[in-house]
Amino acid sequence: MSLPGLRALPEAGGTTGLLEAVGPGTAPDKFAARRRQTQEGGMTMGVVLNVESLTEQLTRYVQRAEALEEEKLAVAAALRETYAQAKLEGLDVWALKEVIKLRKMDQDDRLEREATLHAYMEALGLFRELAGGGV
Repeated sequence: MSLPGLRALPEAGGTTGLLEAVGPGTAPDKFAARRRQTQEGGMTMGVVLNVESLTEQLTRYVQRAEALEEEKLAVAAALRETYAQAKLEGLDVWALKEVIKLRKMDQDDRLEREATLHAYMEALGLFRELAGGGV
């Protein structure tokens, strides 16, 4: 089995089924020296992985990510459908999304944002314009 960025470790009878990281940012010669130092007693340490456990681990993550991507698409479709229905019933979708965004916010942050917005609108005379008084 050949995986990008990994190289099979040789042993007397061929390969051991263990891999080491190679490529940009890795230093195989340092790892090799470290393995030689730690192989006494039958244990290998450093950046060495069992091929079977790596394959299983990669498969688990890929399957999990694929399932989440499918769920994400389903949620996005449900949201589009919900907003379309709200629009059909005469609701302003932009305002609906803004309300949802504000409800997600911490109350103190929301109040601060509203106060700042109110102060800016007042400074620009937007409240007089809305009341019909002009600028």
